[in-house]
Amino acid sequence: MLRPDLVLIGLSPGALRLATVRGSRLTQVEHVRLDPASWTTSWENGLRDLEKPLNGALAAGGVRAGSRARVIYTAPGTFVDCTSVPLHGARALQAAHLMLRESTTDGASRVTSACPVLREDASEFQGVLDPARSHVLLAGEQVSHVEAIGGLMIRAGLTIDSLVPARSLLASAAIRAAASCPDDGAHALVWIDSHTTIIVAKNRGRMLFVRMLDLGAAPLAQAFERAAANAGRPMHADAAMALLMTVGVPARGTLVDPATGLKAESVLPLMQSILQRFIVETKQSLRFGLPEGDLARATVHLAGPGAEVPGLGAMFAGELDWAVSRAEGHAAGPSSSGGIPDPAGELAHAITAFHRSMALLPPSEARRREETALRRAVWTGALAAFAVVGGLWYQARARLAETESRTAMLESRVAAVRSQRELRELAAATSAELVSATGAVIQAMPARPHWKATLANLTQIVGPDIELAEVAGSPAKDGTSSSILTLRGTSWPAEDARSAEDVLAGLIDRLSKSPLVESARMVSTRSEFAAGQEVKQFTIAVTLRTLPVPMPGLRHAALDPEAAP
Repeated sequence: MLRPDLVLIGLSPGALRLATVRGSRLTQVEHVRLDPASWTTSWENGLRDLEKPLNGALAAGGVRAGSRARVIYTAPGTFVDCTSVPLHGARALQAAHLMLRESTTDGASRVTSACPVLREDASEFQGVLDPARSHVLLAGEQVSHVEAIGGLMIRAGLTIDSLVPARSLLASAAIRAAASCPDDGAHALVWIDSHTTIIVAKNRGRMLFVRMLDLGAAPLAQAFERAAANAGRPMHADAAMALLMTVGVPARGTLVDPATGLKAESVLPLMQSILQRFIVETKQSLRFGLPEGDLARATVHLAGPGAEVPGLGAMFAGELDWAVSRAEGHAAGPSSSGGIPDPAGELAHAITAFHRSMALLPPSEARRREETALRRAVWTGALAAFAVVGGLWYQARARLAETESRTAMLESRVAAVRSQRELRELAAATSAELVSATGAVIQAMPARPHWKATLANLTQIVGPDIELAEVAGSPAKDGTSSSILTLRGTSWPAEDARSAEDVLAGLIDRLSKSPLVESARMVSTRSEFAAGQEVKQFTIAVTLRTLPVPMPGLRHAALDPEAAP
């Protein structure tokens, strides 16, 4: 959004100026002549009599409604002063504000400002030790005056950029001009404007004081008007100022204006008191402000628009006890009011950055800006909060979409896992039912011998000297009888036994000790010869123990030889 156009408005006794700004240049200047005699009355009436000339200047300058107005003004009772304090930075400004409140009796009803440090003098310069000091420019204006200017701008359809006392801009220009004076010896710069004279003293590179006087070149031009009026030949203010800048301080016996026949003797008496005040104020300022040892060698430099008045420099040189010269680069310059031929006047100083530090605002405008800033901050905060919430919502939506995508991808896996879990649960339930049913069946079955384990055990009991020809089992007919295992075979005499009967006795003994056998007895034996040896044909009846039916999957060392360690 483009900022509104900036227009500079100058309000001073006798003149209203208006200038448009493009970049850092004044592109158009409108000048409206005012009556200096009604200046004080205009402020008492709230500047309402300036509405018509201001609207005319705005129309002539093509200024659009809503443009920003920077007002450079001169008002009765405006306080502008420069003070020196032995402090630096923020402490210097605090001390300056305190001095401003003490210097004005109506400080509570004034709008004040303090320029950041104009200049800081070091504690040592050219080998001379002096206390370090800061020079601060102060400004104070009555609330009624700044409100009157604000009301005038609002009625003209403009917005207020800032209000700057013209004297503070001139003081800044004079101080900058004094800074260019040589650093050796004592120097005093006298800046002469239309209605203001500023004296800046400098000694050995250090600024000593700044004094401001309600005195300027405009009263010298008014001397020509009064002289012409006394002669019955009224003269316009512009013609009087042009005559001042052409003739200056006239020499006795000269014809000042051939058109009106005005002579120097008619003008000089009216100028005398003004010129005398220039000299007296300058002398008193230097004698009380400069060190006595350096006073005799002081140099006075004339600067500002008033320095261009012919004969004024010669008058200073003839009346002062010090050398007088023109300040280089500052002899000419803009005027603070409507007299000296410079269309921009004090407005030329208002395009520098210095004006911001000395700007004043009407309290009503300051409150309006605070409210606007507050509303803007609220809207900015709301937009920021909306942006943050929107960003969080977007992130949440992105994460939700990612989660939904992953959920959809995992749904098939979840279904498979769920199916497997259901199958496992079904298998576990079925297995539990089978175990329960098997246990019930086994509990219902009667005890019986373990035939497989018995046969397996028999292979371990029968030694190498026994040949089994027949193994026959007779299960029990009912629950009261026992199962019989009948063994038939041949017993060969062992090398360590005396006869085959001893081998059979050992077999009977081993069978009887088996945990699967309840008893073993010899049924019959008979002797035969085979391979030149006596052998025994035998029949053995083995009564087997009845055992509980084992659960499927269980192994017992006594029943299953494969389970033995």
